[in-house]
Amino acid sequence: IYPGELVLTSYYFPTASSKRIDTKTITGIYYCKQKYSDTVGVASKWGVSATPCWWACDSQSCRLQRGERRGCYNVVIDCGERTMKGFTTNNLRHLLSVLRQQCQPNVVCKEGYPW
Repeated sequence: IYPGELVLTSYYFPTASSKRIDTKTITGIYYCKQKYSDTVGVASKWGVSATPCWWACDSQSCRLQRGERRGCYNVVIDCGERTMKGFTTNNLRHLLSVLRQQCQPNVVCKEGYPW
């Protein structure tokens, strides 16, 4: 997270280039603790899933069974576009603390996916 900008590394396939998001455009921040049984068909290691979300590459192998043991979270960012942006973090508390300060005051921030 940079001032006014959230950068998702390894976002675009197959180039692994980054996706830059102006924090003022974020309308929703959704998160779920990773559980293997809840991830099937919802999250992807990289790319599209069976949801309206594109997932950044999880190069830290945070997802699936390893993610459960490490306390990782799936995070979905809604910018009011057709496709939401997804990524993983192992420091949700810090991420939310910094990100919410940079977003509009009416941003939705809650546990659970928006679909």
